[in-house]
Amino acid sequence: MLGGALAIVVVTAIAIFSYADAAAVGTAVGPAIAAIGALTGAYFGIQAGSAGREAADASRNEAHVLALKFAAVADPDRALAVLNRGSGGMDSGAIVHNLTSQNSDGSDNSDGSDDEVGGLRGIGL
Repeated sequence: MLGGALAIVVVTAIAIFSYADAAAVGTAVGPAIAAIGALTGAYFGIQAGSAGREAADASRNEAHVLALKFAAVADPDRALAVLNRGSGGMDSGAIVHNLTSQNSDGSDNSDGSDDEVGGLRGIGL
């Protein structure tokens, strides 16, 4: 960034000393400033895009780890039923509810009476 500013100052100084007319100076300096501005914008655009991708990758990795934790404690028969049925228009919250609405002893947890909610508390969820 400092290099770009220095280049603009140098080009402007050379143009001022080379041309007596202000219009000629503007004509000589304009393309140089445009090129430096375009390169600077491209650089910062790439940096911003790269930062966004890193954040998206981190979020995806967290979701993957959470899915693995759910898979580790899910009843295999219920998990297969959900997978075979597909999402069926359900959002991820509904799918998680279906997987966790049964207590670890097999009884129904629809009233939320079991503290472990399908055994998930033991894995840090």
